[in-house]
Amino acid sequence: MPIGLRGTGAESGEAFRVKWQDHGSFGQPTMGLVGTYRQVLEPVGSTSGRDFSLIVRGHYTINANGEIVVEREKLAADCEG
Repeated sequence: MPIGLRGTGAESGEAFRVKWQDHGSFGQPTMGLVGTYRQVLEPVGSTSGRDFSLIVRGHYTINANGEIVVEREKLAADCEG
């Protein structure tokens, strides 16, 4: 989690603070490991409340030998206003 991460709008000059969310889950089938994760980085404007989100979602599968056999990651952006 980025502590104290802040930014300034290039055109507006508005100060933004950054919220960070991280969530993951995993399971252990008979042989290996599977898991998913979701990370959200959300800059929020200090005066206007404007925000947007950068979202990373992923899935992985690890076999009994510790090798990654499936790894997918999807990036997205969401603008609320």
